[in-house]
Order: sequence, then C-alpha cells, then structure tokens
Amino acid sequence: MVAVMTLPVMVGAVGAWQTQQQLTAMTDRAQQQLNAHQQAARKIVEKMRRQQKVKAASPDALSLLNPIGKALSAEVSLLQVDASFQQQHVRMEVAAKSLPALLDFSARLQRIPAKVELQNHRPAQDKSGRWPLQATLNLKMDTHTEAKHG
Repeated sequence: MVAVMTLPVMVGAVGAWQTQQQLTAMTDRAQQQLNAHQQAARKIVEKMRRQQKVKAASPDALSLLNPIGKALSAEVSLLQVDASFQQQHVRMEVAAKSLPALLDFSARLQRIPAKVELQNHRPAQDKSGRWPLQATLNLKMDTHTEAKHG
C-alpha cells in the first residue's frame, strides 16, 4: 500500500528531475552560444577600432605625402621615405639625373609649403650613370601656411 501511494510521488519526482536536467542542458547551450556571440562581438569591435585608427591616419598620411608626389618629376626618383605624421616631418632619400633637377625638386617642395633642408648630396653608388646623384632631404611641413591655403 505504501508503494502504491508513493508511486505517483516518485513518478512526479522523476519527471521533475528530467525537466530540470533538460532545462539545465538548455541553459548550458544558451550560455555557450552567448559566450561565443560575446567573443565574436569583441573581435568585431577590436577590428573596427583598428580600422578607425587606420582611417584616422590615412587622411594625415595623404595630406602629408600627396604634395611630395606632385613635386616629383621624371628627373627625380624616391628611394626611401620616412614620415612622422604627428611631427609633420618627412625624410627622403632621392636619386636625381642632375644637380639642377635635384635643386628644382627642392624648390617645388618649398612651394608645398615646407621647410626643405638638403642634408647632403653625393655621387650615386650605382655607377650605371642613369641616376648619377643621390641626396637626403628633410621636410618640415608648415601647417599654419598650409591651413591658410587648404
């Protein structure tokens, strides 16, 4: 008789335990999905942050380097460019076909406007004769004058 009376209670307890197990499994799966979504969201936010930094630097880079590219001619070739966008400073290694071509390039750079310093010039290491002159130039951009013209 006790077994007959406790049987419905035991069936109910087993059913409740199974429901609890199912709910626990569902909660665990939902938590795993939430963790995966949060991790993906963090990666997306980080990628967007990196892209914002690149986008923020790009206009500065273009505004600093574009006038230099416009000042180039067929007589002068860039060998190396080191630029500091924060300091508005550019150091260039160039090759030129002649001293007058190098000086003309320097004059065009001064019209950017920029303070141009011809650090040195020397015969090219390559003795082929196509670019017989190499030089190092330093540019300090004049942001005040550029803002007036821009």
